[in-house]
Amino acid sequence: MFEGPSGGFVPPGRRRPAAADLQLQHLHGSAGREQLDGRSRSLEIVARSAAKRAPASKAIKDGDTVLLKGHSGNYLNSDNVVDDVKARAAIKAPRAMWTIEKAGGGAISAGDVVHLRGYTGGYIDIQGDMVRVRRADRSRCKGVMITKGEAAGPVNEGDCVYLCGGERRTYVDVEEQDVRARWPDEGKWQALIIEKE
Repeated sequence: MFEGPSGGFVPPGRRRPAAADLQLQHLHGSAGREQLDGRSRSLEIVARSAAKRAPASKAIKDGDTVLLKGHSGNYLNSDNVVDDVKARAAIKAPRAMWTIEKAGGGAISAGDVVHLRGYTGGYIDIQGDMVRVRRADRSRCKGVMITKGEAAGPVNEGDCVYLCGGERRTYVDVEEQDVRARWPDEGKWQALIIEKE
């Protein structure tokens, strides 16, 4: 024996109305009550309409210009004077934009090795625990592996990604303005949100 929404009896074999069904019943009176046993046509139409309006996730692919936002809200950026990669500000400036490149082209997926080219032409390279822009030909940079934690599949705009590389296979991390690669962890400091320009 179950109690109904207002404390009344709900016979066996019938389900307790969901909150959305109760809203529908309230709005449409007896017409809504007739639809409590099945999926409501009105709710179905609303759900379909919302799905059509929802923006499709934008897959990241070779040649796209991306921004990488650290847990502090600042974007990874390069400078034309020094080689260090920093996370100085939450400004979408040219120095915070990276062109993502993948051998063979195509969509970027978790587990792919990618090269990130800064606005000055250098590529992100991990040397020890330092993350630098190496102003050399792409073939001289090892690149970084992009992952999505436990998730697999294509990398889309807005995904939380991690960048792993270097001889020690450590992940890029952000602490205040400093960008380094100190630990083999995918934690809060290593989490980067990828955005498409």
